Amino acid sequence: MIDLSVITINFNTSSLIRGLLDSLEGLMGNLKYEIFVIDNKSSRSDREKLRKNVKKYKNLNLAENSKNLGFGKANNIGIRRSSGKYILLLNPDTYADKIDFGEIIKWMDKNPNVGAMSCKLKNRDGSIQGTGGYFPTLFRVFFWMFFLDNIPLLNKLNKPFHPQHPRSPLNNDKFYSKLISLDWITGAFFLIRRSAIPKGGFDENFFMYGEDVDLSKRIKEAGYDIIYNPFWSIIHLGGQSSDNSYPIITEFNGVKLFYKKYMPQYQYPILRVILLVGIIFRFVLFGILGNKSLATTYAKSIKII
Repeated sequence: MIDLSVITINFNTSSLIRGLLDSLEGLMGNLKYEIFVIDNKSSRSDREKLRKNVKKYKNLNLAENSKNLGFGKANNIGIRRSSGKYILLLNPDTYADKIDFGEIIKWMDKNPNVGAMSCKLKNRDGSIQGTGGYFPTLFRVFFWMFFLDNIPLLNKLNKPFHPQHPRSPLNNDKFYSKLISLDWITGAFFLIRRSAIPKGGFDENFFMYGEDVDLSKRIKEAGYDIIYNPFWSIIHLGGQSSDNSYPIITEFNGVKLFYKKYMPQYQYPILRVILLVGIIFRFVLFGILGNKSLATTYAKSIKII
């Protein structure tokens, strides 16, 4: 039986895929593994580079989609084709920092209650990225929109939805300094036990951003724990497959879709008000800080609320 199936999605990131695959070599130890690269209708030139770049790697399977299916649907293709006891969903813009997959699999085997886990995500400069958080209640969304997630005292009073958010002007590395149980973890490094995968895998109504929160929700509902383990780490370059505005806008859409699916109906209009006021706050804040790009993006985001 295959111990580990690694799945990564390519969208015009063939050069990054090569770096990722190079970094994985030598980290598998005695594990039986397979790698799936799913191309999401990249440009013709990028697909040609991808085909050339992946030829030398053993145990690698390449699938090319006829259109961009989004993150969740593309990963579902890899999940259905894979046979590993564990499946690792890994962003193409990542590479190994402190990783031993043999030890990770041993740890998962010793903790059968853990359905999914993620490791420490670092920026290129070594600073810490957000890796997960707690499900987005109205209070948590309010704290998130006004960048209150990273204030230590408030952080303890209200478990944060998305601490250490990449656009937060505040910084709180301490949240990710120890092993903790979370509600959700990021799809950038999402190791899941095959037996914990919900029926159908990712909800394909989430095109990109928010599908990892939804999948985590369904794993938790099945009775499994979701763990952040900082003993292992990777470098995550972040946002290499999409422009700067796309993640922001689709993240808000992901939160709205999560609320429509799981939360009481009366909360949805309240959520929209919180998002709208928060977006206006961010627009003003980044305008004052001189970040015209972010301010413009938040101005565009108002239309989708």
